[in-house]
Amino acid sequence: MAWSTQTRIEQRIRAARLKFYADKDRDGTVDPASLTQAFEFADGLCYAYLHHLGASTITAWTASTVPLLAQKIYEDIALSFLAGDALQPNPQIVENYEKSLALLGKIRDGKIDLVDRDGNVLTPSASTFAEIEVSTEDDNRVFTRELLGTPPAATHPCVFEAVDNDDSDVETTE
Repeated sequence: MAWSTQTRIEQRIRAARLKFYADKDRDGTVDPASLTQAFEFADGLCYAYLHHLGASTITAWTASTVPLLAQKIYEDIALSFLAGDALQPNPQIVENYEKSLALLGKIRDGKIDLVDRDGNVLTPSASTFAEIEVSTEDDNRVFTRELLGTPPAATHPCVFEAVDNDDSDVETTE
């Protein structure tokens, strides 16, 4: 499937960092085999979660046609695979991998939509054109698209990106 390229990965992390992770023979260059293994690992995970879209759809996507959210998830998984051999993997890479798996699960379960580069919804979720509900154990909050400041989808096609709303690291005073 290869939804990314070495150049895109180098744009996400420094080229020197990619060499550190993917230069297994330490000759100063990225080993194509290492990058291929990382992409194959990401292929497998993404396919396992997104196969309900149809094999012909997701295997036809390329680095320039894959939905941007799926591409970011794919790259996070590949980077995690590459960094997995490091004695102390970058905590941000580990965190991005875990968030990517959670996003794949939400896409698979219809909790969030996957939108292609033309703004077409590929995985209609239960919340499409409806209220977006956010629940926590402490309180219940309901946000509508109007409260979030986005125009109704019926009059203006919008592309929404996933946002991390985890407040667990924020200290509160009562």
